[in-house]
Amino acid sequence: MRNKVRRFFAPPIFEDPEKTRLARILNGFGWAVIVIMLVLIINRISTKTWVGGSTSFTFPLIVLIVVFMQIIIRMGYVHFAGRFAVTLIWLTLTYQASQSDGLWDVALIAHLAIILLAALMIGWREGVVVEVFSLVAIWYFAYQHHIGLHEFNLDPPFHYARDLTAVFLVTSTLIYYLVYNMNRSLAESNVELKERLRAEAKLQRQADYLTALHETTLGLVNRLELNPLFELILTRTSELFDTPHVAVDIVLPDESTLRQEVGLGIFANYNGEVTPKGQGLIGKVWQDDKVIVSQDYNTWEGRDLEAEYVGFKAVLGAPLKSDNKVIGVLTVANIEKRNEFTSEQILLLERLAALVSVAIDNARLYQESQNEILERKLAEEKLQLQADYLTTLHETTLSLVNRLELNPLLELIIARASDLLDTEEVALHLVLPDESALIQKIGKGLFTQFNEIQTVRNYGVTGTVWVSGKSMLIDNYSQWSGRIVEVEGLGFESIICAPLKSEEKIIGVIVAAHTGQQKKFTQEQLTLLEKFAALTSVAIDNARLYQEAQTEIIERKIIETELRASDERFRKVFNNNKVAISIITLEEGIFLEANEAFWQITGLSPEKALGHSVLEFDLWI
Repeated sequence: MRNKVRRFFAPPIFEDPEKTRLARILNGFGWAVIVIMLVLIINRISTKTWVGGSTSFTFPLIVLIVVFMQIIIRMGYVHFAGRFAVTLIWLTLTYQASQSDGLWDVALIAHLAIILLAALMIGWREGVVVEVFSLVAIWYFAYQHHIGLHEFNLDPPFHYARDLTAVFLVTSTLIYYLVYNMNRSLAESNVELKERLRAEAKLQRQADYLTALHETTLGLVNRLELNPLFELILTRTSELFDTPHVAVDIVLPDESTLRQEVGLGIFANYNGEVTPKGQGLIGKVWQDDKVIVSQDYNTWEGRDLEAEYVGFKAVLGAPLKSDNKVIGVLTVANIEKRNEFTSEQILLLERLAALVSVAIDNARLYQESQNEILERKLAEEKLQLQADYLTTLHETTLSLVNRLELNPLLELIIARASDLLDTEEVALHLVLPDESALIQKIGKGLFTQFNEIQTVRNYGVTGTVWVSGKSMLIDNYSQWSGRIVEVEGLGFESIICAPLKSEEKIIGVIVAAHTGQQKKFTQEQLTLLEKFAALTSVAIDNARLYQEAQTEIIERKIIETELRASDERFRKVFNNNKVAISIITLEEGIFLEANEAFWQITGLSPEKALGHSVLEFDLWI
């Protein structure tokens, strides 16, 4: 019950703090006015001064206005509620003064409270407006008294003191609420100011750390050799944490232990020392893969007993990671008890460790990249050679696809193959239609003398490639077991040969040769010839298809001409025949066509009969 009453009298709370503050003041002022007005009403009724005066109307009206103001506040229209209350209460008080004692009425003094409420709660403009209207009302009443238009009667002293007390209570209540809320706002502002100052100080420290971290980053990224890098890391860490005692330990390649690479201060005595996983703070950082801080190392349960007498007080260690794998530990220590590590310093070391990890990775990658550069140069030279081959191959492709006549195409193929392989000795063989042998269709250089010469299966290089369907590279033809005596006499030594295929079927081969021992074909050139052979196969297929298409087109034109002549002859016989002829479908008996004699005999017309059944016309056909 008590909570319900408290909620009934409590002001509403809104998301906007200023709106909540105004609602709280208006709520308190409203309940105070209601209580005071009710006390005045009860007093006037008890003293029998209630009936007959204007107060019997104005006092309940003020209570009603304030009640409506409370309702509007709870609906969320706080500023409107303030304007609503100020306007109507001002009008009510002015009316009360005009109907009572005019310039000497206590209601005019209550205008001060309304002016104060309007100025401080609604805005200074509204306060000025209310003040101006109040002054106008005062001088208006003064003028009425001066010319005798308004008579007044002074209330008894106690009645006047009662009304004046009510005005003072309302005004003082309003002033109290205003002063109370101003003090409360000032207190909240002081608390917020202190919080902001603390936050600004914290942000300033973080900014200083980040600035130093940024400068450290710029210094680290330019160091690509490990030992100078480690020295720079420790120098920067010592400056950031204001301590000379720093060290960096790196996990050995076999991941058996940590080894201190470089140390400063007390750690300088332990360079090269190794630490197993889980031993001491450094070993724990490696094992747990997280930042560990001990503000009093001598009492820390995980301390290394051998390091207990070194003099460490606060010790902080952070893991160095590469691809989520710990590769080392960065350690900072203080030997003075009062110098404990703050949360900002712990976060700073964690961020610094991340940068150091990247820098170490970069240095290691730099060492590896130096070894790769030479290999890449060799690979680039090889790729450049392949690129030159592919460029020539592309140009060859563009040339071949536009040649659709077979003989000019074969000549272009030989010319391009000669350019690609840098040799004059090139020939192209095609399989005969009956697949009994290969025939050399075109050759260049020493191969020219073998044009139109046939080669059977498994005879020489071309016959062997035809049967196997695989490319061949022979470095010393004179020593090859399958050599042909007639060809051997021409001086061929290095020979490459590739099959021409169409739908996995061999349609020919292309062969190239070098004479003497000076030039040798490479495996890359054999690969190039295979790609060229694939293009050649497509080009030959296209040329053959083009010739077949041309032959088919000519045959179709002849057939179409004959069909048109036959159709014309049939039309003449059909239309000029004296015998009635009609063409109907077999199943439905629908008319498709009929000659002139049929139309004359039956009396039907094409418009009526065509497309209709013979049953519709009583015909027996």
